[in-house]
Amino acid sequence: MKRYIALAVAVALSVAAIVAAFALQGGTNKASAAPPQELQDGRHFGLIKSVDLQSSPGTLVFDAADLLSGDAANKYAAARGWEVPVANDSLIANDDPTLRTLDVSPDAEILLMDWSRCCEAVPADREQLGAADVTHAWGYWVTLRNGVAVKIEEQYHP
Repeated sequence: MKRYIALAVAVALSVAAIVAAFALQGGTNKASAAPPQELQDGRHFGLIKSVDLQSSPGTLVFDAADLLSGDAANKYAAARGWEVPVANDSLIANDDPTLRTLDVSPDAEILLMDWSRCCEAVPADREQLGAADVTHAWGYWVTLRNGVAVKIEEQYHP
């Protein structure tokens, strides 16, 4: 019986040592992890998590993603065990949860969906963007120039 207790203690200590080693290794990796890569100038699809246009120049928190359609969307869904074919022939692929705070140009072009016109993006101003429930939109295209958002377009999705 003592031998079983000693064996159980040895196994428990070994497991504890392995868990501690992994925890220490994970902490080391986190400390040395590179900061998230900045978005390059150009047009990017993603989700806007929040908007603060009260300060100057104003900011938005952006989660870059990929808008996939057709075969690319179906392959992405199938690889994850999701329903294929995908609904409305499109889906958002978002494997990187990195959030980026982007400055918004004071004269940024803003296009938001006008659902009363059925699916048409119309020019909007900063106040309308600030008042919009951006977290419930399907997605946005944000155009960056010199790292600043100069155009924000809401993406239509049925």
